[in-house]
This record gives sequence, C-alpha cells and structure tokens, in this order.
Amino acid sequence: MKKFNFKLAKGVLAGRQLLRDIAEPPLKKIDYFMFLAAAIVCFFVFQNSDIIHTAASSVGYLNGHIFDFYDYNATLGINDSYMPSTYIVFAIWNLPLYIFGLLDVPRTDDITFGILMWNKLLPSILYMVSGWLMYKIAEEIGLGKQKSKLCAYAFLTAPIGFFSQFIFGQYDIFTVFFVLLGLYFWLKDRDVLFVLFFAISFTFKYFALLIFLPLLLIKHKHIGKVIGALVLSLVPILIEGLIYIGNHTFVEYVLGFSATGYVDDAGILTGMSSISVVIMFCCIIAACAYFKNVTLKEERIKWALYFITLMMLGIFGFCKWHPQWLLLMVPFLVLGAFIHSDTKIFMALDLLMMFFFVVIVVNKFQNAADEILFDKGILGNLIARYGECETTIANIIPFKDADFALSFYVALLLVMAVFKHPSFGLGNFKSCLQKGTMGIIRTRFIGGLAIFLIPAFLYLLAVVFPPYVTFCADEKYTDISGMIDREVTQVFIAKRGELERIEFVVGTYERENDVTLNVTVRDATTREVVFAKDIEMLDCEDGAWLSVDTENAKLVVGNTYRIDISCYDADDENCVTLYRTEDIGEYDHGYAIIGGDRMDYHLCVKIVENNLK
Repeated sequence: MKKFNFKLAKGVLAGRQLLRDIAEPPLKKIDYFMFLAAAIVCFFVFQNSDIIHTAASSVGYLNGHIFDFYDYNATLGINDSYMPSTYIVFAIWNLPLYIFGLLDVPRTDDITFGILMWNKLLPSILYMVSGWLMYKIAEEIGLGKQKSKLCAYAFLTAPIGFFSQFIFGQYDIFTVFFVLLGLYFWLKDRDVLFVLFFAISFTFKYFALLIFLPLLLIKHKHIGKVIGALVLSLVPILIEGLIYIGNHTFVEYVLGFSATGYVDDAGILTGMSSISVVIMFCCIIAACAYFKNVTLKEERIKWALYFITLMMLGIFGFCKWHPQWLLLMVPFLVLGAFIHSDTKIFMALDLLMMFFFVVIVVNKFQNAADEILFDKGILGNLIARYGECETTIANIIPFKDADFALSFYVALLLVMAVFKHPSFGLGNFKSCLQKGTMGIIRTRFIGGLAIFLIPAFLYLLAVVFPPYVTFCADEKYTDISGMIDREVTQVFIAKRGELERIEFVVGTYERENDVTLNVTVRDATTREVVFAKDIEMLDCEDGAWLSVDTENAKLVVGNTYRIDISCYDADDENCVTLYRTEDIGEYDHGYAIIGGDRMDYHLCVKIVENNLK
C-alpha cells in the first residue's frame, strides 16, 4: 500500500511539473487557446470522406472475419486498399460502438455524423500525442526544455500538418506516430525498439522506409547488421501479406494499389526503358548515409535529419502525392529548422509553402480537398439545404495557376532540404532562438490557416446568401451536335421557389450565326409555361456561358420542371450547339432529354434560384 501511495504521489508531482512546464514562456496561454480553438472548429467543420470508408470497413474484423476480411467486405461493396493494421486499429477503437449496436455492419451508409467524429477523434488524439513525442525527441537531441517545447508547438501548428489532421481529417498520423517512436529509440541507442516501431510504421504507409534507411545506414556500417535490421523490419508487413494473400480483393486492391506506382511517373527515358527519378534519387541518398562516417552524436543527428529531409524532397518533390501524405515530412522539417542557425527563415518558408500547397490542392484535388470538405462536417446539412454554389474555393483564391504553384512548392522544398546541410547547423543545439522566432511561429500558424479558411468561409457565405445555384452541371464533356430543327431539354427539381436565371454553354463553331434559340421553362407534369424567351445568337462567343434572365419566375419548391431549348431557323452553315456532361449513370437531380429520350447525363447548365420574398 505504501509503495502504491508513493507511486501515486510521484505521479501527482510529475503532473504538476508538467503543468508548470506548459505554463512557462516562451509559449503563452493565448498560444494554447489559439491552437485548441482552431483545432476544435476545424475538427467539426471539415472532413474528407475517406475515413467513412475505413471506419465502416473495420467492422468486418468485429464481425469475426479475420482471415477473409478483404473478400468479406468486397461482398458488401467495400474494396479496401490499406494493409490490415489501419483497419485493426479502427476496429479496436470502434469496439464500444459495436457493443452498443451503433455500428455492426461494414456499410458506409451507417456512418452518422457522431460516428464520423468519434473516428476522427482517434487520429486527432494521436496527433496531440505525437506533439508530446516531438518534445521528448527534441529534448533527447539536446535542445533543452524551453526550446524543445517550442519545437513541439511548431510541429503541432505546422500549417500543412494541421490541414492534414484537422481539416482534411486523415489518419497518416498512425505512420508518423510510430516513426517518431522509432526515431526516439534511435536517439536512445535502443536498436531493438528502433527497428520494432519502424516495422510497425511500414504496415500503415510504406514511405516510412525512406526515413528508416538513413537512420539505419548512418549509424551502422556492418553489412550483416544492416541486412538483419532490414529483414526484421519487414517481418510484420510480410506476415500481414502472407495471411491475406488468398484474398482476391487484397491482391487486387492492396498489392495493386495504384498510388504506389507514383514513383514511376517521373522518369528519364533511355534507349531501353524509363528510369524512375525518385527511386534513383532516394537510393543515392541512402548510399550517402552509408558512406558518411560520423562518430559524435550531434553530428550524427545533423546528418540523419539532413538525409531524411532529402528523402522527403525525393518522394514529395519529384513524385505525385496526396495532400495528407505530406504530414510525414513535417516533423523532420521542424526538427531540421530547430537545429539550424536560422530557425526563423524556415518558419517563414513554411507559411509560403502553405500558400502554394493550398493553391495546388484546391485545383488539383477538386471534389476531394476543396469546398467538398464542408459536406461531411457539422455545416454539411446547411450547405445541402441551400443548394449548390456557382463559385469554388479555387475561384476565390486569386492565384489560380496550379502548375506554377507546384513549381514554387518544389523549389521551396528544395531550399528547405539543401540549406539544412549540417554546415549550417548550430554548434550548440541549446543556443537561444533568434529574437522574434515566436512571433514568426504564431504568424505561420494563423496565416497558414487563413490561407485556406478565409476562402473556405467566403465560399460558405456565397452558399448561404442568395442567389442560390440549385443545379450546376458545368463539367463540359462534349457537344450534342448542331441545333437544327430540334429541341433539347434539361429536367430539374425546384429548391427555392423563384427562378432568377439560367446559364448554359453555347458553341458557335467559331463563326457568327444568325439564329435564334427559344428558351422555355415549364412544369414537367402540367406543361404550364412559367417563362419563355427568344435569344439571338449573332453576338454569342464560342464556348461561352450564356446567361438568360428569367425575371424571377415563380416555381413550386419540390416540383419538377423542364427547360426546353429549341432552334428552328438553322442549317448546316448557320447553327449553334449546346454541351453535355459525361454519362453519370443515374438521374442525379434531373436529366437531359434528347430526341424524346431520357439520357443518363445533363446538359451543361446552371440554374439559379432565390427564396420567395
């Protein structure tokens, strides 16, 4: 009993000391408040849909399908592409929901908002724990208590990392957590635990190997030890693979996961084949780590972090990536900055990199990492109620050239990697940070979030305030051929009650056409005409959006209407055409009618309504 009381008292004292450490400068209460407030808001407001798929999949394990997990889920329409570890972790986390019957079938439709937030909570907690691990790693490196605390805060508030966790809502933090554990025990010279935790990290994301190799090779030069450590590190992933090699779905969707082939996309053509730039670059860095001989611990740390950052350049600079993957490089960008003689510049470059990162993701990952992130958040029902918006986050951000942004992003990553060479490092890791570093870190966090959040909430305002785009089919696929003695139709369901305007794309065959389009809106059931207008096409530009003011025509919310567009004064040399979307396979909010037949696509049209006054 006395022993128990002694341990309890010791734990209480340790807890009090931790609270005192947190309260000490350079961090202030406002710093913790800003982080927690931003984390809570983004936690509930934004979310990508991937975690829905993963959470639902995990129930397969809870239903007892251990060895046929992948094939079992496939019979229910869920094809899983990760190794088992991810689904096992979520299965354990979802066990309370399973026991109470809240989640007992691998079905994405069963993932309510509450269940979604419960599953998002797990990686978010691990993100916070990883911040504590960063503190322990920084201390072990030798930064000292205060600088280590600031280093951990810089990790937690890194804009790209924060986006990955709280806005995009992914779970790459599983990999990062085990990588940080492995790094911590590497610093402690605990080789068994170093290899073990990296071995676990490989089962979540293979990228962790690019961090493991420099750490292993810069420390061990004995080939037998290197090969032995590599073999042991691959044991868990090999066991998982062997267990499920008989699952056809595992072979097709995990072993054949298309994202793993991104390393081959950047290549150098030879007379024989194409050489992967990424593989070649990473192999050279691994060789440099092996041939670099250092004995002092501080020098070893400098070179290890340098080589790892170069590896991150290889995979996230010269290779196609997904936004959440970049979380893996954040700890090493931060650690490299804190042992550098000029920490401030790298914190400032982080902010600049976030700008180009946001430009890239909202343009290159449309309907995955842009305004669609609102849909699964707490405001999703609000957006659904008010209908679609004719603007996007990409349109709100004034800088729109994603390829140009990607060039700057890679250039910044190159600078952040190359100029963290050990020759620029501190002689004494405990050296005081430059004056104003804390201010730059605060600016980096607030400014980095603002780059995404300001246009995101401007988009939200555009959705909530009229006019409302209640139907938007603007992805132009192909034309429907010339409008010659014909009528085409777009069917839609009224959502607001007052029709402000209709917009549709018109093709002119790059000529002036003296024809008239007749636009009529009528009730699809009663055929009652609610609006009609003739539009002269003479001054219409090829491929332009034509806007038709419908004079606030009154509609009945929930009723089905049809927009009939016809032209009867055209011929082969004097006509226009309209455009349609790709086949969608279903009648989503309406459909097009061509030649009297219902189609499984839409006309390229936007329908803008207002609420009735």
